[in-house]
Formats: sequence, structure tokens, C-alpha cells
Amino acid sequence: MAKGIPAEKIAMIRDAVFPDLFRPVEAHDLRSHLGFGPEDVVLCHHGILHPNKGLSRVMEWLPEIMRREPRLKFLVIGSGPEYKRLKEAASRGSIADRVVFTGWLPDHETLNLHLNASDIGLVMRAGHYTDHFHVTGALIHSMMAALPVLAVRLKGICEIVTDGREGFLFDPDSPSEFEQKLQQLVDKPSLRRSMGRQGRARALQEFDVQRVADRAFALFASLLQVADS
Repeated sequence: MAKGIPAEKIAMIRDAVFPDLFRPVEAHDLRSHLGFGPEDVVLCHHGILHPNKGLSRVMEWLPEIMRREPRLKFLVIGSGPEYKRLKEAASRGSIADRVVFTGWLPDHETLNLHLNASDIGLVMRAGHYTDHFHVTGALIHSMMAALPVLAVRLKGICEIVTDGREGFLFDPDSPSEFEQKLQQLVDKPSLRRSMGRQGRARALQEFDVQRVADRAFALFASLLQVADS
């Protein structure tokens, strides 16, 4: 639209996600197996570990944050070209004992269980121009699992997450905002639960299979009518 394409010529169809694929479940045993205690607050990121995710920045920010906040742990699910570098960064920052790397998990059910063993879903990007056009799987999955999200402030993500409702938004270049928003989530379990509930409700609304199918059908039907006229 900014380039002059008329709004009526644009149709936006979201991804569809089955509501029971990612969902709240009990995961106390897995949480304990991963080494997280009942007082710990687990920040979780999942997906391909690629440089454009900006996780190297998070690894630079976390050592100082963790020194001030003993309850915070970090769960990194997935693998990719940044896997080794991120593990090395955790060691350099002396936080390797507080960061758990799982590598790739075998299936959606195992991923869902790991999300439920966490407390906060991290959605990170470096903040490049093209990043504004993503509504990431990590965001959708975390919200479906009723995790409050700590998400980078990008235009696509801002269509789904309202700062202070389903989670918090932060600038990808602002370690101070990242820490301030993260600390609020660490300090307030009731806020995490409330945001998680609102996040799942929002995700079910936006990515409901029937709703997405209905919008796609309506679009195709309207195009067929135009073609026949």
C-alpha cells in the first residue's frame, strides 16, 4: 500500500494452526528434567538458529541481566548455523549453566511440551527491513501454548501483539527496553498468566482453521465472480 497498490487489490490470508497442535499442558516433569526449579523463570526461544534472528544480541545482553536476576533461565530449542556460536557466547558470558540448548526436537508434541515447561516465549529478529513482514511460527506457537510473549517490535508482529496485553514488545536495538520488559514478566506471575490467556485467545481468533478457510474461500469466490462478469 505504501508503494501505491490500492488497498482493495490486497488480500491478506493468515496461516492456519489447529488449536490442539500447540496448547497448554502439564510439563512439570520435563521442567525438572531440564534442570529448572519451581522458582526459576524460563525464557524460551525456538526455531532455526540463524543470524537474522538476532539471538547473538540476546546472548550479549543476558549475562548482566542474569547476574542481577538469579531466577532467570534460558531455553533454546532448535539448531542451525548459529548453534555453535551461541553456545560459545553462553560460555564466554559465564551463563552456560543457566542456558539449555536442546537441538532439534523430534515432533510437534515434544515441542509443545517444552514450550509448556517454559514461562515466557521470546520472539527475536535483528530488525532488518524484511523482518517487518514476518508473523513468525515461534510467535504463533508460543501464544497457542498460552505463553506470554516478549517480542521484537516489528510491523507484522504488532498486528498480533499489543504491548502490555498478550505480552511485551521491545526494540531490537534496545537492551535496556528488553531488560525492563523481561523483568516485569519475571516479577509478576499473575501478569504472565493473564497475558498467556489473552495470547491464546488472540491466536485462536487470528489463526483459526475455519476462519482462515472461510476468508480464502470468499476471496476465490469473489475473483471467480469478477472473471465471469
